[in-house]
Parts: sequence; C-alpha cells; structure tokens
Amino acid sequence: MVDGVNDANKRMRMNVKELYVNGVRLAGAQAAKINDLTLTATSGSFPTPNGSVTVANASTPTVTELQEFCVEINAKVNAIIDALEGAGISASS
Repeated sequence: MVDGVNDANKRMRMNVKELYVNGVRLAGAQAAKINDLTLTATSGSFPTPNGSVTVANASTPTVTELQEFCVEINAKVNAIIDALEGAGISASS
C-alpha cells in the first residue's frame, strides 16, 4: 500500500517501507551512520588532497607518494559517505 501526496510542483511523495522495480529492490530502511575516515599523525603532517597522485616508479613508490595516495583515498571515501548521507541512504547522525 502506498500513501502518496502530490505537492504544488507535481512531485509525488510516497511513504513506503521498500521500493522494488521489476523485482529489484532499490530502496529499503536507511543504513546506520558511516563515520568519516580519519587520518592522524603523531608528528609531521599529511599532504593536502588535490584529486591526483603521481608515482615516479610504481615498483618502488616512496613513502611520500604512498602518503599522498592514502590522503586521496581518504578524501574519496569521505566524499562517498557524504553522497550516501545526502541521498538519505545512510544516516547523517
């Protein structure tokens, strides 16, 4: 059973427990909050993420290159978490 209400902008708002399309479950209960991934250092600092990583020699990456890689992955993971929260898939608190 669907409880739907049309608003003035012709959008349909539905209150459903689960949403299926052609037998495929698209939505259900909201997942619990996923905490952001946090990087900490006891000394020094990590580079600022800028969206790219360059490794001079893939067979022997430097510590600095690996740190930059970790920082970039951290930024991407947190962006995915933010997107899941923004879409209501994951709780935001």
